[in-house]
Amino acid sequence: MPERCPTCEHELEGILDFPRVLVVQFNRTKFPDLIGSNFGDFYEDNPEDIKRLKEFTSSELAEKLKNSSGEKIPFKSFIFYKDQNDGKTGYWCLANITDSVNRILQLPQVEGYLKGLEESVGKEILRDKILIPNIKDAKLNLYLQKRGDNEYAVNLFGDYMDCFHGSHEVALVNKDIATIKYEGRLNN
Repeated sequence: MPERCPTCEHELEGILDFPRVLVVQFNRTKFPDLIGSNFGDFYEDNPEDIKRLKEFTSSELAEKLKNSSGEKIPFKSFIFYKDQNDGKTGYWCLANITDSVNRILQLPQVEGYLKGLEESVGKEILRDKILIPNIKDAKLNLYLQKRGDNEYAVNLFGDYMDCFHGSHEVALVNKDIATIKYEGRLNN
């Protein structure tokens, strides 16, 4: 049975419903050297896709991808790799968001927020310390997203836009940068 506020009987459903929380666990996400966001795909058995891949990149990159074993290959503002999907060989294109993600993570207010949560493990803190700082970035923002019972993620979310071959292309960025496990506490 869900916990309820003893005063108003409001059902307490999430981390922000409690005046205080015990931070049980906090984990920062470890990111790879190259961080990508899904942008498009090209299938080897489709001649039109291979033609588009060569036009979008270069014949040299298309050949390098064909002979690769799945490693990520940066090219301009994108990351490409070869993979199998439903038994078909494909080449995936990711928007290279490495610099954008790293720039956000290095902002003093983000680093301070994450460090504060990290130092709160095992401590009871006021709910306000869980609130996400306001990040002034035109493309990306932080949000708290519920991931399970008593678990939330600090999520980096937004649109990443790039200009390539004269067109504006947009990729969605949706990356968890940390997770928080907690126990809600009421004022007694």
